[in-house]
Amino acid sequence: MPAHLGLSDQHPGLWRNVLMYRRPPLIDMPLAFVLLNVEPGKEEKVLEELKAIPEIKEAHRVYGVYDTMIKIEADSQEKLKDIITWRIRRIPHVRSTLTMLAIE
Repeated sequence: MPAHLGLSDQHPGLWRNVLMYRRPPLIDMPLAFVLLNVEPGKEEKVLEELKAIPEIKEAHRVYGVYDTMIKIEADSQEKLKDIITWRIRRIPHVRSTLTMLAIE
């Protein structure tokens, strides 16, 4: 058994199980859900601007603490971060955001 893996000849079955185990894939493309607080009366205007961003796959007005919920898919985590930071948060009348990254 390879010593650098911390395995020994005393546990040969363990090596076989390690080789057979495969972690299930998470998601193909980074995915996030973002909740937005928007200035009162500006919800429709913000929603229109959000829908113009190609990476935003869904955008909905919602009731509750937040005014809008969006679903974003990007090619990479870096691109996802840039879209949220430099495009969504810069839309006029967006007061705050809460981002949730999907893991499965």
